[in-house]
Amino acid sequence: MKNEQLTIHKLQPDTRLARIRKLSGLSQEELAKKAGISVETICAYEQRKRDISRAQYHIVRSIAKALGCIADDIVDDE
Repeated sequence: MKNEQLTIHKLQPDTRLARIRKLSGLSQEELAKKAGISVETICAYEQRKRDISRAQYHIVRSIAKALGCIADDIVDDE
């Protein structure tokens, strides 16, 4: 089962958040610290365990500000 989960995860494209974070050269830990939120929250959004489009606006805004972008840039359209 673990291999199936790993395979499924690899097939899903990165979230916008993950792509922008990687382009910014930040680790999840660095982004979390810069945004003032937990690394677990960043991980949950990047792994689609939580839907960032349903997050409280102040969280999305903090993440976007830390990445130097606007909130719409990190929210997936799906």
